[in-house]
Amino acid sequence: MTTNFTTTDDFAAITDGLEPITLLRRETPGVPDESIPHALRRAVDTAEVVGDNRKTIESDGRYTAADAAWSLPATEVSQPPRLGDVLRDAAGRRWTILEVRLVALGARWRCRTRELSIANGLEDTIDVLKAVYSKSESGAVETTWTVLHEGVRGRIQPLETRIAAENSAETSVHRCRIILEESFDLDHTNRLRGPGGALYRIVSVAGFPKLGELQTVEAEKLP
Repeated sequence: MTTNFTTTDDFAAITDGLEPITLLRRETPGVPDESIPHALRRAVDTAEVVGDNRKTIESDGRYTAADAAWSLPATEVSQPPRLGDVLRDAAGRRWTILEVRLVALGARWRCRTRELSIANGLEDTIDVLKAVYSKSESGAVETTWTVLHEGVRGRIQPLETRIAAENSAETSVHRCRIILEESFDLDHTNRLRGPGGALYRIVSVAGFPKLGELQTVEAEKLP
C-alpha cells in the first residue's frame, strides 16, 4: 500500500498547537490583510535568555525574550509575508516580522518576529483622539474630540518641565515623548489621551518608523 504524504496538505492535520492569526500588511498596495487559520508559534532561543537585559548567549542579543518564530502554511497566504508585516494573534498581540523564508519544500513560510510592545516596555494604554469642528448658533467654531483609536499600547516618557510666562503668570509646561505600538497619520487635529484621562498636544511626529522601530511622538501635557 502506498501512502501519499505532502507537507503542504497535511501540516494542519498533523500539527498540534495551531492558532488563528491575522496577517497585517505594511505598505503593500492592493494586498489586503488576511486571516490565517493554522499558524504555529514557537519561542526563539528562550532557553538562552539570561538576566534582565533580555539578551541571549549565542545570538549576542539578536534574539530577545519578546521574539517568536511562526510557521504559516503557504496555501493560506495569498502573497508572501514581507519584512515589517505584522502577525496579530488571538489575544491582540502584534508580532512584527523581522525575517522571513520559505521552508519545507515551499510548503510553509517561517517568520522570525518580535513583539515590540514587550521589547520596548509599552505599559501605558493610550487613546488617539480626532478633532471634530462645528459652528455654534452664534457662529463660533466649536471643537469636540472623538476617539479614533482606543487602547493603543504605548509608553509616556517625561522629557522636561519648563516654566512659561502667560498673561503675567507663570505656568509649567511638561514635555514628553510618547512611543506607540501602532503607526498613525497624526497632525495638529489629533490629541493623545493617556492613563487617568491626561491629554497631550502633539508637537511633532517622527517619520514612518523603520523596521523593528515604533512611532515616536513629541507632545506637551495639557493642563
